[in-house]
Amino acid sequence: MESRDECLQRGVITIGHDTRDNNVMGAALLERLDRITAFVAMKKPYRDADEDFMQMLPLNSMYDFDIFNDDLNSKCMSQRLKTHLIGIGGNSPTTIVRSIVLRLMTNELGKSFSWFGHRNNKKPADTNIGKKIIAASVRNTPLITEADVKSAMIDMLRHCKDKPRTVPVL
Repeated sequence: MESRDECLQRGVITIGHDTRDNNVMGAALLERLDRITAFVAMKKPYRDADEDFMQMLPLNSMYDFDIFNDDLNSKCMSQRLKTHLIGIGGNSPTTIVRSIVLRLMTNELGKSFSWFGHRNNKKPADTNIGKKIIAASVRNTPLITEADVKSAMIDMLRHCKDKPRTVPVL
């Protein structure tokens, strides 16, 4: 049988070992927490941009367009935009494509685009936004093919350049 002092000594040693082990585990946990915090901080700009991309729409300048287009390099944001655009409905290919495009950009910005890139205009088919417009517009109900989307885009971009008609004052 061990004496009271020996029992006390064994308890002190056990507590000492447990404290040492807890310090090691605590240091490891803090190191892992630091790594997680650094990872989250790196991803935060994409998450913030992802959460409020709707506040940027409709785009009304080439500067905003270029920033938003670059943000679509994020797979998460790209997928969220496509999901959002697929929800836009209509009863004809032209209506659906026009609604999607107007959700993304103003007519004023549309004047800076040409489907084929003529007259120093930007070619939307070469941008991430243009690719998302096509991807979100192609459907089975109503049947909309990629050719229908291109045709509707050509027509819409051509009409963005139309001047508003004014009624003469008599």
